[in-house]
Amino acid sequence: MILKVLQAFKSELEKALGEDNNATPVILAPMAKGGNPSSEAIVVTLLTIEEEGMLRNSPSFVRATAGEERKSALPYNLYTMVSADFTNYDNALQKISAALQQVNKMPRLTLDENNHILIDFISLNLNTNLEMIHSLNPGRIPYFLLKFKIVPGP
Repeated sequence: MILKVLQAFKSELEKALGEDNNATPVILAPMAKGGNPSSEAIVVTLLTIEEEGMLRNSPSFVRATAGEERKSALPYNLYTMVSADFTNYDNALQKISAALQQVNKMPRLTLDENNHILIDFISLNLNTNLEMIHSLNPGRIPYFLLKFKIVPGP
């Protein structure tokens, strides 16, 4: 399910960036390190997985119609980083800005006929943000963080 969520987001972002940005590649990969000309792309990285407390006690199956049941979504949140790994910093800023604008246009994605993905921007406290920046080759990689919540729905 995790890979399916990230691939759905990647496809939507690729489609949107292809229209406005001369087909900027979007890849699922570990954190960007910067300065690698062969991997100039928007990088989507899974940072952590957390149980969704609000959905913890929800039933495993939801009655769709009389006599029919469907499996509901997993009660987890996926925290991801979207970063722009480009050798030219100006280009990286343009690409991350375009990605941010596209994500703002898609607060909800359809995963399949039974589940949707809600997308929220998240912010970190300053200390956590500084730790993240140090792991990203300081000053080279612009990024933003997202939370994906999988929810059942029509």
